[in-house]
Amino acid sequence: MSVRNYLAGAGVPENSMPDLPKSIIGCLLRDDELVVSRAPDGTVLSRVRDCIWNMKPYCANSVTTWNFSNWSNTPGRLRTELIISEMQSIQMVRLHFHSSPRKVSSIGISGLRLLAKFAEKNSFSIEEVLTNPVYQMMLLSSLSSAKKSTVFQVAGLVSELYYIRVSHPLFILAPVDYKFVEAVGNVAGAYGEYRKSIEQTKLIPSRIYASIVAGFDEELLFFNAHADGLEQFFAKRSVDKHYGAGRKSRTVPWLDAIRECSIEELCVRYSVTNILNLGAYLNSVQAIAKNWIHLFTGMRASEVRTLPSDALGSMRVGNEVVTVLEGFTSKTAGENHVSTYWLSSPIIERAITASLSIGRMAALKHGWDNSNPSAYPLFPMLGNVQKTSCSFLYASAPVAGIVLLERQTNLISRISGAHIIEADIVELERFDGFKDWRSDPDFAVGKPWPLATHQFRRSLAVYSARSGMVSLGSLANQFKHLTETMTSYYRSDQIFAVNFLASEDQQAMTREFEYERRVAGLINYESDVINSSGRLWGGEGNRIQVSRDRGKPLIITTDRETTARKFEKGEMVYKESPLGGCTNLNACDRIGTISVFACLDCQYAVLDSNKSIRKIRYGISRLQKSRGMFPPTSPFHLQINKEIDTIYQQVERAGFGHEIEDLK
Repeated sequence: MSVRNYLAGAGVPENSMPDLPKSIIGCLLRDDELVVSRAPDGTVLSRVRDCIWNMKPYCANSVTTWNFSNWSNTPGRLRTELIISEMQSIQMVRLHFHSSPRKVSSIGISGLRLLAKFAEKNSFSIEEVLTNPVYQMMLLSSLSSAKKSTVFQVAGLVSELYYIRVSHPLFILAPVDYKFVEAVGNVAGAYGEYRKSIEQTKLIPSRIYASIVAGFDEELLFFNAHADGLEQFFAKRSVDKHYGAGRKSRTVPWLDAIRECSIEELCVRYSVTNILNLGAYLNSVQAIAKNWIHLFTGMRASEVRTLPSDALGSMRVGNEVVTVLEGFTSKTAGENHVSTYWLSSPIIERAITASLSIGRMAALKHGWDNSNPSAYPLFPMLGNVQKTSCSFLYASAPVAGIVLLERQTNLISRISGAHIIEADIVELERFDGFKDWRSDPDFAVGKPWPLATHQFRRSLAVYSARSGMVSLGSLANQFKHLTETMTSYYRSDQIFAVNFLASEDQQAMTREFEYERRVAGLINYESDVINSSGRLWGGEGNRIQVSRDRGKPLIITTDRETTARKFEKGEMVYKESPLGGCTNLNACDRIGTISVFACLDCQYAVLDSNKSIRKIRYGISRLQKSRGMFPPTSPFHLQINKEIDTIYQQVERAGFGHEIEDLK
C-alpha cells in the first residue's frame, strides 16, 4: 500500500499528494522527475532527484526532512552517488509499497543512513551489504560492537525491507534469506528486553522533579522581568541592523545597547556577550517554556510545538473557572491536526507570557506578521530561517525545531539539585522495580538527570495513577487518547472488555498503566509483606509466616529479582483489601456479597498483626453500632451478633484474640 492511502484518510487533498510510482521496478530505475512531496497549495517541494526530500506537510509535527547526502565523508564519488541512488529507491519503496497504510513520520531514515555509511566505508553498495553473505557477516561483526540505538535502527530497517521483498520479489535492495534478518535481530536481542513504551521513557524522581519545577520557575520569572528590555533591543535592531552588533558598531555598540535597554543584569548573569549569545539564551528560554507546558499539561512534544499564540484560555466547570490550552493533536480520529484542549493551572501563564514575548522578538527580527494570534505560532523559529525551515502549519512563520538532547542537558546543568544523588537511585528502584538502574551509566550518581520531554508526560501519568485520585478516563482525556469509536476504557488484561483500543499509541497507554499497577503492587508487597514488622496471618499470610518460623522462608520473600519477575509477568499480584492485602490473581467474588470480613478466612489474604487488627477493631465497632439499631429479639440483631461472634473466633484462632478482648 502507499502512504497516499494514509494521507487520503487524513483528509489531504489530491492536489497535495505525492506522485504514485507505477511499480517496484519504477522505484529501482528512479524516475528523477517523480514528485515526492507537495505543499498544501499543490506546489512541488521535492522530486526524486533532490538530495533533500521535504516531507513536512505530511507529518503532524511538520519536521520530517530526509537528507540523502550529508552523511557521506566522500561526497561526489561515484560509489557514494550509487549509494545515494539506492537510498532514494529504498525510501520510495517504503513510502509506496508497504503492507499497510503508514504515516510518513514512521518511515525513519536513521537506519538507512547508518547502512549507507557502512557501505561507503567498505566500498560496497547497499545491495551488496544486504544480499552478499560475506558482507552480511562484516555488518554483523560491526553491529556487535555498535551502540544499542544503532543496532535497533538497522535491525528494524533490515526486517522491514525483507518483508517488503517477500511481497514484492523484484525488490532487490533487501535480504533474501530470513536467517540474516534473524541474525541482526539476535544482535539486537543481546542487549536484553527492549520495552519501547516503558524503558525509553524514564520516571523523574520526586526530588529532581521538584528541583526542575523550582529552577524553571525562577528562570521564567527572571526572563519575564526583563522581557520588555529585550523586546526594546530587537525593536531598535529592526530599525538599525547594526544596533548592538559589537564594540565596533557603526551606531550603538553592544555594551551601550544593553545598558540602554536595561538588560545588562540579564546578560551578565547568563554570560551573554554578543548577538549570537543572546539568540542562544532566548532559544533556551523557549525550551524552558515548552518544558513548563509539558510539566503542567502532559502534552506531547509535537502538540506543544504547534500551539498557536492565542492558546491560553479558560472554561467554566461548575462554579470554578479552569485554565485551558487550546491547540491541535494528531492522536484523535487518525488525522494530523484536530482542534482540542488541555486542562492546566494558572501557573502555566508564566511560560505563555515568556513565549509570547519571544514570539514578538522573532517577528521583529524576521519581519513576520503576528497581528493574528490564531495564525501565528506560540513557538516561532527565532534563529536564521532557511528555505527548508517552513513548517506549513502557520503561513505567518515557521515553528521552532525540536528541543535537542544537548539543549535539555544544558538546561538541567543550570538547575541546582538536578544532578543525581544516591537517594534518587533508591527512589527509582522503589518506583520502577523491574529495571536495574545501577548498571545504566546514564543514571550514575553525580550526573545531570538525562531529561527528555516525554518524561514529564509519563511522570504525570505515573504519579496520578499511583495517587489513586485520578481516573484512567480522566488521564486518557487529558492525554488525548480518545477516539470517535471508544465508549469506555479498560485494562489491557481485562478479558471481559468488549471494546478495543484502535491505535498502537492508545494500546501503549493501557500497557503503561498495567505496568504501573504491577510496579505499585511490587512496592506494596515489599512494604507490607517482605519488610513487615508484624506477624502475618490470613490464608497466604499464614503460609509465609509459618515458613519464616521454620527457618525456611519462601523464595518470594527472599529473592527480590524472582519476585519482581513474577509481578512483571502477572504471575503474582498484591492489592489492597478491606483488612490488609490480597494476592488473588482474579477479581474477588466474596467481598460485597458476604461482608468485608470475608478476608479473614480467604486463602489469598495477607493480614498483619498491626495494621489489620486496627481495621478489624474499627469494623467490629461499626457492626456493634449497627446491632444497637435493632431490638435484641430482631433477626437483624441476631444475625449481626452472629457475625461479630464469628469474627472473634477467627481472630482468636489466629492467636490475636487478646488484641480485641476489650471490645466484647
